[in-house]
Order: sequence, then structure tokens, then C-alpha cells
Amino acid sequence: MQLFELILKNQARNNQEACQKIYHHKADSAFCHLKKRLEEDLLNFILLASPSRSDQDQSSKEEIQCGKTLLQSKILLSRGVQDQGISLLQKTSKLADKYEFPGHKLAAFDILRKYQGIKPGLKTRKYYSDHINKAFDTFRKILKAKEVKYATQESNNQNNFDSKKFKKNKLELMSNQYDPAGSKRAYFWYEMAIIEHYFGEHNFQAAKSFTMHLIKYIKSEPVLDSSAKKAEVYLKLAESYIQLGEYDRAVNPANKALSLYTAGQREYLGALRVLFFANFRNGDFNDAGHVVNLATNHEHQTSQFSQKWLLYQAALKFSMGEHREVGKKLNCVRQLNRADTAWCMGHRLLELLNILELQDYDWFEYKIESFRKKLFSVKSGICSRLPKIYVLLKTLVSTNYHYHEAAEIQRDTLVVLQDCPWNPMGYELIKVDQWLICKACNTATTG
Repeated sequence: MQLFELILKNQARNNQEACQKIYHHKADSAFCHLKKRLEEDLLNFILLASPSRSDQDQSSKEEIQCGKTLLQSKILLSRGVQDQGISLLQKTSKLADKYEFPGHKLAAFDILRKYQGIKPGLKTRKYYSDHINKAFDTFRKILKAKEVKYATQESNNQNNFDSKKFKKNKLELMSNQYDPAGSKRAYFWYEMAIIEHYFGEHNFQAAKSFTMHLIKYIKSEPVLDSSAKKAEVYLKLAESYIQLGEYDRAVNPANKALSLYTAGQREYLGALRVLFFANFRNGDFNDAGHVVNLATNHEHQTSQFSQKWLLYQAALKFSMGEHREVGKKLNCVRQLNRADTAWCMGHRLLELLNILELQDYDWFEYKIESFRKKLFSVKSGICSRLPKIYVLLKTLVSTNYHYHEAAEIQRDTLVVLQDCPWNPMGYELIKVDQWLICKACNTATTG
């Protein structure tokens, strides 16, 4: 208890201090064993504690309860307390059936078949075997739909969506008869996979429609009415709105998603990212700044993601006209993964725009050449807008940084860029064609 009290009262900052206060000497193997015993005691307490929390949805509570009763029944049966053990297993199977937890149902029926399917004869054993096969089939459908959803999502994140591969997976999904009247969980993941497919095809209107339908469906089904599922769907709705340019409508579902996660969850960080872009693109810079502060102090923030958040912060400062601050933030970005070519180029691009705003033209001319050399190593398709952006920025040099003249010369390029797909949540944090047109209009007015 001494170690636990030290941790609770924050009276020891590290192992050495804690060991000194308990054993009056440096940390050794005895202290390591003490830590291990405390860890085991805490885990046992978590296991035995009631899952009933006021902020937890019913589906999550029942899933935890299923796992607990399954474990309790195994312990009882191993100690020869058969009647109570079987009673708990039957309770587990009923709960798993009601809330559609096929994994728990499989485990419960497999043990019941062993203990109850032998003495009564073949008919009873066949009853359990049939239920096991049915639960296994449901579980397989859920896992397959999840697999396609995650695979498509990963492809979208890496900008290499494979339409042919997805169509093949989609046919396989459809052949499994994903019917809402059957497995509701399988149907949910199937719908999520379809939404990811529409994101991959840039059909955001269809993705929005599917997402809104899925939100209504979840609310009507107790089996699916969990915070995690609602949050995931709300995030996809917010992303759909952002991609469609309906930024003001994206803020509400992004906030709803964030409220459904607890601050300690890893998913909370992903929700913050979506909320940042909803606020940032909507011009709510104060709210976007608050989101940045929450993200940079998050316990699950990795070095790679923290670098991207520095970029987000730099883009925010740029939009607020704080260009000296932008330079400071960009100078802190040093560990972007070289494999993440798009974001590396996004960093360079934001730096170029900021140098122009600071009117450091000698430095810009040096940096634009460096940008050109890097551009040659970028695979076509990853950053399809960049070659045209380079032409625009290079034209500024030849016109002696007269924005209106450069815009007139590159009118066709600007039209092409405006038609070229742009990801509001992607590496081009400041839309360059829009920025140049704005600068051209301002200089024409002041001139």
C-alpha cells in the first residue's frame, strides 16, 4: 500500500525516489517485484469492479459483463462447482445473443457443449453445435466487413485507393448477405466499408448520405448504440461536410464525436484533428487554436503526429497574419517522416508562402529552386497539384512579385487548379490558387 499511496499523493517522481522512501536504498529487484505485485493487484481490482459507469453506454457495459461472467464460469467449473458455472455460462450466452457478441457466444456454447452435450445424447450436442456454427458464421461476416473497412481506410490514408480491389471485396461482402434483419453488427461494418469506398472515389455526397442513414440506424438499434460507433460515424459525417466545403455544418458532428470519447483515448486525438479542420476551414480561428492546445498536450501524441500538429498551428498562424510566428513553428518541424512525401512538400509549400508574405524575395528565390529539385523526386499522383503550383510561384519571380500580373499570365493554370481536386484536410494547408487570387485582388485594389 505504501507504493500506491506514494503514487496517489504524487510524492515520488521516479523509481529511485519511491524506493528510497519505502526501503531507504536505491531501486533493486525487491522494488521491481513490489511494482509488479501492485500492477497485478490493480488489474485484479479492475476486473472485479462493476462495469456500471454513468458515462458508459449499455452495449459496452454488457460486453464487459459478458467477459466477466464467462471468466467466472470457467473458474467455477475448474473448481468443480458445475451447477453455478453452467448457470453463468447460460447467462453469458443469453446476454451475448441479445447484444450480438458472437465471440463470447462461441466461447460459452463451446464449454456448454462439453459439459451438457454429452450426457443427454446427440440431440443436445447437435443443438450446441448448430448454435456454435451460426455464431461462427456471424463472427466471420463481422470480421470480413471490418477487414475491408480498415483496408480501404488505410488505402485512402495513403492516397492509393484501389477501386478494382475494393469492387472485388465489395462483391464478396454482398455475397455474405449483409442484411440488417440478420447480423446488425455485420451490417454496420458493411455500411462503414461502403462509406470508406465512397471516400476513396471522392464521392463525398454519397458518403454523406450513407453516413446520415447509418446514424439513424444506430440510434434505433440497442445492439449498436455504443459511444465508439456513434463517434466513428459522426467523424465520417464531419469529414464528408469538410470535403464538400460545408465547413459550418462539419463543426457540430465533429464536436459530438469528440464528446463521445474520453480524453485518455487514442481516438480522441483523431477526433481533435477533424474538429481542427472543421473550425479552421470555417474561419473559427480561436476554436481551432483551442483544439491545437488540446492536441499538443495529449498523452498519446507521437513524434510524427506532433510534427503535423506544428504544421496545423503554423497554417493557423498564417491565416491569422502572424507570419513571424509561422516561421518559428515551421523551424520546429524537423522529424516529418521522409516516406510521407506529401506532408514534407506541404511543409515546404507553407514555408514558401510565408516567405512571400514576409517579402524576403532573395530567400524565396533560393527556396523555390530547392522546391523544384524536390518536386522531381515526387511520384505523380501523390501531389498532382504541386507542378502547377510551382509554375504559379515561379511566375511571381519573373513578374518581379506583381501578383495581379502573375495571375493574368497564369489565368489558365489558375482555372486548372480550381478544377483540380484539393483535399481540405491534406498537405496543402493553404489553398495556393485561392491565396494568389486574393493577393492579386488586393494588390490591384491598392495599386
